[in-house]
Amino acid sequence: MADKPKPAVFSAREARQGWRGSPVLVVLIVSLILVAAVWLAAEIWGSVNEPDIPNPPSASAPADNNNPGASSGAGFSDNPPEGSRPATEGTDRQPVP
Repeated sequence: MADKPKPAVFSAREARQGWRGSPVLVVLIVSLILVAAVWLAAEIWGSVNEPDIPNPPSASAPADNNNPGASSGAGFSDNPPEGSRPATEGTDRQPVP
């Protein structure tokens, strides 16, 4: 039988996959700073190139009468018309069979 080669013996430092230290942390911090810089540049560019949108008309001065049936501009009346009965139950309930 042939002699089997002896397995290689490594120290803990040689067997480690990566070096201990701060290079990974430095890469993460630098990448976050770069992302923040790119985001800030995109925000500034977007605000500079924003199209001008005219302001909508104000709601304080209506252009026409929204309730043409109202008499003399008195507004909306919450009272039921004469001769009608008010509803006894809300419309969100199911009728009883």
